[in-house]
Amino acid sequence: MGIGTGIGTGIGITEEHRALAHSVRGLLARVAPPGDVRELLDAESPAVPGVRPAHGKALAAQGLTGIHLPEAYGGGGGGLLDLAVVLEEAAHASLPGPFLATVLTSAVLRHAVAAGAGALGGPLREL
Repeated sequence: MGIGTGIGTGIGITEEHRALAHSVRGLLARVAPPGDVRELLDAESPAVPGVRPAHGKALAAQGLTGIHLPEAYGGGGGGLLDLAVVLEEAAHASLPGPFLATVLTSAVLRHAVAAGAGALGGPLREL
């Protein structure tokens, strides 16, 4: 499972992507270990609206929420393939929380800004 057997088939995965996957997997193992993930997923009450899971700050601090955004918008300067690598590792870890929604929203906003909706500017990775 993971970058070596799934997403790497048929698209241009590089050694840098493999290193990124390994790094993200290690980070997620530390900040969202399986026991914590199970506890969050098994919780009887839903998460409080507007409150990120504890691992959200760690993901943002490592630049993972903006890895696919241009540096001009506060991102990491990578592309959608870099984001796909991160998302695959998040899925592998069963990462709970709004990570997918956050990165997809920022990608849509980035394209809106590039298309002329400049008033939406600012660091999109803070979403």
